[in-house]
Amino acid sequence: MGRDEARRRLNLPAAARVVLFFGRLLWYKGIEGLLPAFLQLDDPNAILVLAGQPRDGSFVAALEQQVAKHRQALSGQVRVDARFVPDDEIQLYMNAADLVALPYADVPMNPGSLILAMGFGKPVISPAKGATPEIAGPNVLFGYDEGQPGGLAATLRRALGADDLAARGSEALDRARTNHSKDRVAAAYRAAYESTAASLTA
Repeated sequence: MGRDEARRRLNLPAAARVVLFFGRLLWYKGIEGLLPAFLQLDDPNAILVLAGQPRDGSFVAALEQQVAKHRQALSGQVRVDARFVPDDEIQLYMNAADLVALPYADVPMNPGSLILAMGFGKPVISPAKGATPEIAGPNVLFGYDEGQPGGLAATLRRALGADDLAARGSEALDRARTNHSKDRVAAAYRAAYESTAASLTA
């Protein structure tokens, strides 16, 4: 579905800039840093959506306590959907978002969440480490140094103020299709297996 329909179903304003965190709601994924960084922006046009299943109810309670300390929560600028999101609803969140935030404290070498976001044509905010810069490329990734104080908040502000998000999103989709299609991945696996077999029989 289109952006307008997705926002209508999620009750998100059409003119807002929406940052999405999508996936299991776990602290190691950097949510404890994302929430205060977002709230520092004091941007009435920005909305942060956290969607995914937590490990237990204590996470949600702690998250709600953090949100309740800030006035932005009163105007609906932080939305939490703490549940398992079925496959057929993923497009609701992705298509409603302008950006996807992946502030992982421990970035995996080949993050599936990154490729998922790119497959929906979304620029990404993430630490510029591991394989992320190579996978996303400089125009898709709003990268930051997680060791730099205020780095995530500054990057959020820069991303939300960018006037070329649509173009960055188009590049994200192109890179996902070109580099991470099933055919491309299958061909890479086959080449690796054939190379290994050849070296073993040489």
